[in-house]
Amino acid sequence: MLIKPSDEACQRHLREMREVIRQHKGAPQAALIKVLNPKIRGWAQYYSACVAKKTFDRMDAQLFHKLYRWSRFRHPHKTGGWSVRRYWKRKSERLNFGDGTARLVKYADIPIKRHIRVRADKSPYDGDWPYWVQRLGRDPTKPLRVVRLLKRDNGRCLFCGLRFRVEDVIEVHHWWDGNRTNNLYRNLVLLHGHCHDQIHGRQCC
Repeated sequence: MLIKPSDEACQRHLREMREVIRQHKGAPQAALIKVLNPKIRGWAQYYSACVAKKTFDRMDAQLFHKLYRWSRFRHPHKTGGWSVRRYWKRKSERLNFGDGTARLVKYADIPIKRHIRVRADKSPYDGDWPYWVQRLGRDPTKPLRVVRLLKRDNGRCLFCGLRFRVEDVIEVHHWWDGNRTNNLYRNLVLLHGHCHDQIHGRQCC
């Protein structure tokens, strides 16, 4: 079954956006963008687990027309092309509503993230913290660094490729340069304890 944002929800949101734009007819462009961006992000993230890519593209198109009318109202004696050049900046192949210091978020910029069903044999109370950290991205009983690395690496050991289990010993390894003072996340990975020993055993030989 494919779940999409309803037409009613889209129209309700567009009416809200139209009202915000109407209230900011005389406001600076950056002020309008500051109000619109959280509304766009919030609405798009709410529907980001749905089949919503085409809907997001359509919402971008409709918002463009509302903002175009906003720009024409401000400069009734200028041409439409002048208004577009004044309020939209071209970046590669796209026009972005912005003034150089602020840029309007596009609905289509919000990535679609499919909802992954919880495995039938899993429960939040089963103690399988590697699984739940990977899924939820948090565990108050574990260091934040371990939680972030586990989620980033999909719960797998970078050395052997196997998933971590509850009973495994997990070590933080400085993978790229071996410098233990370089604690940037791009330099850190999680390894099984025995995999970590193998790596350091090779380095010693």
